[in-house]
Amino acid sequence: MSFYILMTFIIIIFVVEIVLSIRKASLGFAFYIFFRLSFPPMVRFLGLSCNSLFLAIFLIILLLFHFRLIRYISPLAKKYLIYATALFIGIFSLSFFSQFVPIEYQHKHIIQFFYTEIIPFLLIPIVLRNSKDNNAFIRIVALGALFNVLYGLFTFLSNSNPLVEMYGAYTEDFDSDFALSIEGRYGLSSRAVGIYSDKIFLSLVSLLIFTFFYNKKQLNKYFRVSLLVVSFLTCFLTTQRTALLCICIFLVMVTNKKVLVTLIRKYALIISCLFIIIIVSPPFQIVRESVYSTIYIFDDAKQEKIGNKGSSLSMRLGQLDSVIEIAGPYILQGFGYGFSSYRIGTSLNSAEFYGLESFVLQIIANSGMIGMLFWILFLYKMIRLSFLRNDDNKKYNVAYSLSYLIAILMTDTSGSFFLFLLFLSVNTNKVLLNSFPSYLEKKWGKSRFNEHYNVEKVFNQTN
Repeated sequence: MSFYILMTFIIIIFVVEIVLSIRKASLGFAFYIFFRLSFPPMVRFLGLSCNSLFLAIFLIILLLFHFRLIRYISPLAKKYLIYATALFIGIFSLSFFSQFVPIEYQHKHIIQFFYTEIIPFLLIPIVLRNSKDNNAFIRIVALGALFNVLYGLFTFLSNSNPLVEMYGAYTEDFDSDFALSIEGRYGLSSRAVGIYSDKIFLSLVSLLIFTFFYNKKQLNKYFRVSLLVVSFLTCFLTTQRTALLCICIFLVMVTNKKVLVTLIRKYALIISCLFIIIIVSPPFQIVRESVYSTIYIFDDAKQEKIGNKGSSLSMRLGQLDSVIEIAGPYILQGFGYGFSSYRIGTSLNSAEFYGLESFVLQIIANSGMIGMLFWILFLYKMIRLSFLRNDDNKKYNVAYSLSYLIAILMTDTSGSFFLFLLFLSVNTNKVLLNSFPSYLEKKWGKSRFNEHYNVEKVFNQTN
């Protein structure tokens, strides 16, 4: 009975997505992101991923009912499309020279990655054409983000994962990937895992939620503070030191030093009392160990002293040495896209790889040093576009991007890359909307072509 209720609920959600997308593209896309932040990614309907189905439905409706948004494309969307296409062509071309992984397997994973991780951020400057749409999008996504981190907190406190459990009870017979994820209490081990059954995924999403909504004045003050507090707490309870360290780096970069000193002086007594409680109270042992582990994240000796069993600096360096050494003739083009999953069951499923914990190592293994160059250029262009000369939030954009890039330098993206690019695109598009408020209106015809051309010229000169 629960299964049929779940399927009925999914059908209702699909209908809501269709109605909202037809009515207004920005609402439909915001609801898609809301769903993606609120539902377990393994949920399938008719054998297909609901995330992929949602995106396909939205793209079809965008073409049928809002083609004008695509016809009169903004200069930001045009640049995004050029850079993403260049990355796709580069990675796709390398697949023909990386013959360790079967080429069909590579192409399947390349298309899947670009469809689920790249296309969403390309849609931001297409569907968000004015500040009203932009603000509504941020508020809807904020609701999904709050549910995401609250549910992650719930999985820690209750040591259960009802959303995943309810769906998995009916699908483990035909979905082997999901069957693996529910073994051992749905991935729980006294850590917050959320809808993903993956502490790394939740930690990176919590990091992105914290850093993106940190300065979003469109939200109610108390709602925004609550979202930041819960996202930080959830990130902490995943016990992932990398994400926690990157939140601290972000705060150091964006916090006004004078304001920080004032707050410390004002609440010195309260801070001191909390610090003493954490130091001496046994229930806060996990807090002490996590803070200590985060501070000495690169000191293997101290990590071993406190009994931390997470990935060490020596392990990551060992993975880098293994990739470079074993790659040999594949060092320039890599083993082939999708190598990280394909190698399981092959002679390269060695302990040195250990799942290739760093996104950088995965790029080298998948696409070699040439592929790494493509990715560096792509990310540089994406981040560079967010630095318009008239943007007062340049420091914030730098901190947002740098904190995530440091995180994936030390760990895997675990499917969070789409959210990083999406939020970065929203930040960039917001600056453009504030600078040129009229040209991105939804209902503009041929008479506005010259205005669009002039804005594009200014945009090109700015970057």
